[in-house]
Amino acid sequence: MIKYIVKGQNWERQVEIDESLFDKNRDACIEAATQVMEQSSTFLPHETMGVFLDVYKKADGYLGGSHCFLKTSDILRNASFYECADWIETLYN
Repeated sequence: MIKYIVKGQNWERQVEIDESLFDKNRDACIEAATQVMEQSSTFLPHETMGVFLDVYKKADGYLGGSHCFLKTSDILRNASFYECADWIETLYN
C-alpha cells in the first residue's frame, strides 16, 4: 500500500492505495481522490472545493514527479456525487 496525498482548495487528506491494481500513476491518483470524496462526511464546514485537486505520492513529496491535477467535478462524478459535480461546474464556468 502506498500513501497518497489529496489536496483541495484549503484542505489535505491522506489515503492508502494498492498500486498493484493500476497500470498508470494517473489511475491510482484518480482512485485516491475518489476515496477521499467518498469520505465526504469527514470534511469540515470551512473546507471548500475548488476546480482542481492535486494528488501525489506522499513519498515523492510536494515537488515529486507523481503529481496529478484532476478536475474536482470529474472525481465527484466518479464517486457518484452527480449533483455536487454539476454544482461545482456551475460555480466555476
